[in-house]
Amino acid sequence: MIAISSIAFHSVVAKDEVEQWSVDQYSRNLRTATKKYPPYNFMLDPIAMAKYNCSITCAPCPIGCTNTTIKCTNKPTYIPPKSPMYLPDNLLHRTFPTGIAPPFPIALDRNATAEAEWFKKTYLDKYPVSTKQEDTKYALTATEKMLLKMSLPEWQEARAANKYTCMDMVTASIKRALYLDDVQKMGQFMYMNTFDWVGVVIKEARKYDRIAKKRGTKAIAPMYCYPVPIKGTITTKDFPASNGWPALYPFHGKIDADVVKLMKASHAVQFGLTTIPPIAAGISGWMWESGLCLNPWGTDYQTHGSSAGSASAVASMVATVGITEDTGSSTNGPATRQHLFGYDPPKFHYPNGGNPSLTVRNDQIGVVGRSIDDIIAYDKALLGNDAAHAKAAAYVAGLSNKDIRIGCSNVHYNYTIMTASKNKKYYEAMAILKAAGITFVEECMNVNPYNTSIIPRPYSNSITHDELEYHIKNNLGVNMTTFEVMLNGYYGFSRSTSVIRGPFSDGKGCFSYGVNKTVIDDYLGRVPADMSNLYNKYFDTHGVDLMMGPTDYCEKATWSDDFLGTCDGGNPIFKPPASSPTIMCSGICNSVGVNGGADKMFTKAKYVVPIGLTDTGAWFNLHFMSRAGPKNYSVPASQWVYDEEGPKTWNLEDMYIIKRLYSILTAADPKMKRAEATLNYIDGFL
Repeated sequence: MIAISSIAFHSVVAKDEVEQWSVDQYSRNLRTATKKYPPYNFMLDPIAMAKYNCSITCAPCPIGCTNTTIKCTNKPTYIPPKSPMYLPDNLLHRTFPTGIAPPFPIALDRNATAEAEWFKKTYLDKYPVSTKQEDTKYALTATEKMLLKMSLPEWQEARAANKYTCMDMVTASIKRALYLDDVQKMGQFMYMNTFDWVGVVIKEARKYDRIAKKRGTKAIAPMYCYPVPIKGTITTKDFPASNGWPALYPFHGKIDADVVKLMKASHAVQFGLTTIPPIAAGISGWMWESGLCLNPWGTDYQTHGSSAGSASAVASMVATVGITEDTGSSTNGPATRQHLFGYDPPKFHYPNGGNPSLTVRNDQIGVVGRSIDDIIAYDKALLGNDAAHAKAAAYVAGLSNKDIRIGCSNVHYNYTIMTASKNKKYYEAMAILKAAGITFVEECMNVNPYNTSIIPRPYSNSITHDELEYHIKNNLGVNMTTFEVMLNGYYGFSRSTSVIRGPFSDGKGCFSYGVNKTVIDDYLGRVPADMSNLYNKYFDTHGVDLMMGPTDYCEKATWSDDFLGTCDGGNPIFKPPASSPTIMCSGICNSVGVNGGADKMFTKAKYVVPIGLTDTGAWFNLHFMSRAGPKNYSVPASQWVYDEEGPKTWNLEDMYIIKRLYSILTAADPKMKRAEATLNYIDGFL
């Protein structure tokens, strides 16, 4: 671990007598506190609207944007109070749509210096605090600590044997989550103070305890009531399903997302929705109501990706697995930045229904965990594909180390720009695997499957607006327009928290109301099929099982750098390009394989594998990418690209190859084991 003495932390809470506390009392207090908020009327900013410059030839704007005096209907809604951990009004800047403003001043241009100063005063000078969890009302018992340290397979075995109750486990997770939110201001979960989420969690846990008592513990298999944090994009009847929009905070889902249905069928407990930016269209974890989502490795370290809340919660011991979703890098990126195992599966491996998408095909639900065994156990439990897992495990068990072939890619990884410490760690890991007999293919992939001749014109695979509209009308059943929803909370700061403009803009100041049907059809079928065939040529020519590369290249990716437009302490190699001023530091520092984006258009699996600390104390991970589609090399992608059942069992052999590789590394050198985040030591958990 990083020496605690090297981390700045602050004491703000004196040790005091710990008050009596219970989850039930906390739930009652939360229900009392979270009544309806004062009504908030939507309005437009006439001055900004005059600058909107909406051409009469572009797609029609929802309210007639040439009329600068028109206002939306005086439709009140209830929005949560802005978190004190979120920027003050004068530093917020309008991210999109241009011309929309709440009834307070908004800075049209960023004041980077002021943003950096605010971040320093609000976060860096105060957090993490030195107050240990044991000295607060959220103190954990020795048993509760032990439960939170359990792997998912260990919990499944213990609960099956009736050693602990569901309430035992969720009480421990609740205490941990509340301590991290209330004392350390980690910002990992949405609705922490605006909805009685504790009541939902303990209601589910007690239901499963009653079932187990009446019918035996097998009745709550296979998840055995384990609490799983869920990314905030995912719709559920039991929690608000705002998709990150403050104006939608009061509304629960009318439906459960498909993955939530699988959770309930497998008897998992929904452990809250984790922090996302509005519609997950930003590339870091932040929210109007909860502030920034912090990294347990250090307050200044970025979390990366809209699934940052799930990864931060898992890395800080709230749970051992968390649900993510990746459009470009939001499973791979958070796993990289929080030093976790990440599984970004092939398209359709987990069903995506009820999870509003940003693109035609890129979006895919995934998972992060503290071990590969956690991810395997979760996958088997959620999908009920035990037989396929057993077959895959047996297949890999029958392989010699020499039979496992690892390739490389100059398209997805840069093997030459890693800092010295990460370069050393990477090649130490490779040397261990080679010494164990793993076959490394020397020739790398050099042909980029993201070929411009494949991409249709006009280039856009965004369906963001259409998906938001569908979510409002169908998932929530709310009578609001997308324009009305965007009138509140669509503001940002820094480069990393500027919401992406493109999905909603046609370049003329108007909304883009969807993509041409021909283009959608292309992105559903022809484009991913053609890309897959080109990508797979490397695997098939060289008999490669997985490609390997580094997840990232920098020593660190920090908010302080990001605010001021530098990266890795001003390292010129990682200077943000002037042509892309909104690219965040953790995006620049990550490999193309991690950042995804283009290659997410076609089906494959990606894995983040943490391998401990470098000699400078930076955490480091390996990244692996599988072949696209099924293992049957003779079947062209056009024959499987629409298959939604096959991906549930494709690539399972890869999980067990990853497990073999990690076992080889850690057996040869214990320093290759995943390291625990620094905060877990500072706050006395470890």
